[in-house]
Amino acid sequence: MPRDGVVHVIREAKRRLKSERESERCEAVELLSQIGHVSGTELLAQQLERETSAYVRRRIIRILGEMRNHRTALMVSRLLSSSEAAVRNGALEILCSLQKVALPVLAELMTEESRDLRKMAVEALGAIACEEAFPLLVTALRDDDPNVAAGAVESLGRHGDGRAVPYLRALLQRSISAWLAFAVIEALTQLGDAAAMEDIDRYLRQSGGTSRERAALAGIWAVAAGKLGFREQLPQAWELYLSGELTSREMIMLMSQWQQRGIDVGPSHGPMETLIAQQLEQGGREESLAAAHLAAQNLPHLLYIHLPLLSERIGKEEEGLNELIVPLLKAGPSASRVTALLDGADSSMKRLLLSVAERSMLILPLERLRAYAGDSDLSIVRLAVAQAWRCGSEAEEFLAEMTHHRDPETVLSALSGLGLLGGEKSNPLLLKALEHSDSRIRRQAIDTLTMIGTPGLHHELKRRMDHCPEKFWPDILEVMTAQEEAPLAEAFLRASLVADREIRSQVARICRLIRRDDAFLSVMETLANDPEPEVRRMAITSLAARSGDGVYRILAYLYEHDPCTSHRYYIFTCSEIYRHRETFDWLVENLEQPDRLLQLAAVRGMTKMGAAGRDYLEAFLDSLPNDDEELKQIIGQELDRNGGYTLDANS
Repeated sequence: MPRDGVVHVIREAKRRLKSERESERCEAVELLSQIGHVSGTELLAQQLERETSAYVRRRIIRILGEMRNHRTALMVSRLLSSSEAAVRNGALEILCSLQKVALPVLAELMTEESRDLRKMAVEALGAIACEEAFPLLVTALRDDDPNVAAGAVESLGRHGDGRAVPYLRALLQRSISAWLAFAVIEALTQLGDAAAMEDIDRYLRQSGGTSRERAALAGIWAVAAGKLGFREQLPQAWELYLSGELTSREMIMLMSQWQQRGIDVGPSHGPMETLIAQQLEQGGREESLAAAHLAAQNLPHLLYIHLPLLSERIGKEEEGLNELIVPLLKAGPSASRVTALLDGADSSMKRLLLSVAERSMLILPLERLRAYAGDSDLSIVRLAVAQAWRCGSEAEEFLAEMTHHRDPETVLSALSGLGLLGGEKSNPLLLKALEHSDSRIRRQAIDTLTMIGTPGLHHELKRRMDHCPEKFWPDILEVMTAQEEAPLAEAFLRASLVADREIRSQVARICRLIRRDDAFLSVMETLANDPEPEVRRMAITSLAARSGDGVYRILAYLYEHDPCTSHRYYIFTCSEIYRHRETFDWLVENLEQPDRLLQLAAVRGMTKMGAAGRDYLEAFLDSLPNDDEELKQIIGQELDRNGGYTLDANS
């Protein structure tokens, strides 16, 4: 911007910055952000110091943070001495945003006499992710003020740079304050170097301090040991716990971390049993779950004893129930144990135990499951029905009854169970479900009948087509495709002539499941002449999954006679056409017409026509006018790609 323009903008900005209206001061800030001049930067820094509006202050902080140059860092650093906390915090945020360009200024600040300035410089360095920040933070570890050194320690821990480990270990070996030692242990834990545990153990043994300081140190040691330690620290952990320096919560969480890392915390003994029982009874959610996992591995009887209490406190919500299932599965539940616990159980306990039984594939007494089928809690009903099939053929009558339940999810489970049993009542009920009003239940019946594949079922399927509404025909036809001896051509042709367009479209989609080529092609020929475009489009997508001369013959007919030229796009996705030389002429024809979508499809198709297709595309690319940049780019990208057919179209 010319000098005169800069002077004018600054004059106007100064005027607006004096306004009592927040909106005008915001406009002034935006004006100053656009000139890129040192005077504008200085004005913004000055305004930050006196601005009373938090909104305007945020705008200034954002804009100065984007002005990444040394001058900005220098001007903003002066604000760190402000008596206003909001100004100091804003300046610190800007220095963090400036990243690498702020390093020289921060290095200078670290030599200041004021410990507050040195502390803020260290905080800013902690937010700057660059190589040059590391030596400055290492230097700050030797600062005389423990708060500054602790800030450097915390920043090194957050950076996650493993090079900091030897410096932090050396610092821990020196005579330092308890506060600084805590910060060092936390940073070493964050950095995850297991070798540092030796120094952390030594510091714990050698440190004195008040009982309160010892307890705080023991808690930090437990966190470090959980992440870095090994089973060798277990006696030390018990010693700290029994002496009262480690709380029961800290001890249970330490053992839980070790368990998660695969470290054996056994053998079980009196103090462990007392600790686990205490946390199962009185611990918070996190502690109780940790105790449950430990009990499952070492003292499963404790888990079962306290299960009603845990279920009451944690298992009422779905999330808590799922969290309790994991330790129960780990404990190796038995059908007799689960059945005994179900006696007198409340709803949350029933849900928990039935879920465990289902996942463990336990066989519960059928009479118990029958009783739960009448429960007012639908989740209990569903769980009971879902596992009834494991009781064998005697469960068939019960499952048959449950296919009439008002809850669709329960009906789904009952149908699935009947399919797994494969008894006499299975097929009639599954066939009846093909005419259910709920599409999910029809889907379950289709999948189950297809999986069973009962021979001779096509007679009953044909009879159902004769008597049920046409809207259910597509589902019946889908099941019929799994019957090898079924007269598929006759059934599909009948369905392809119904008046409802949506039904014919579904029939065209299902046709791809017909295995026999003669039946498939017979139906496709009829659908290729359907008056509805959507039906013909669906027929093309079914043809795309097949190959052979018969498939090509129908696709060629559709290419020549389908009045919807947009269907050519779908024809060009069919792999079969690229085995025939006539396709080359189709592609040429569509490359030279104005429909961009068809041009794109033709370009992609040409790359599948071997050398002849590539040669044609290269020649066509050279002949395109300069103003058709989009098509040129499309062709260039396709020519650069590998893959597709390598068969020459003229071979």
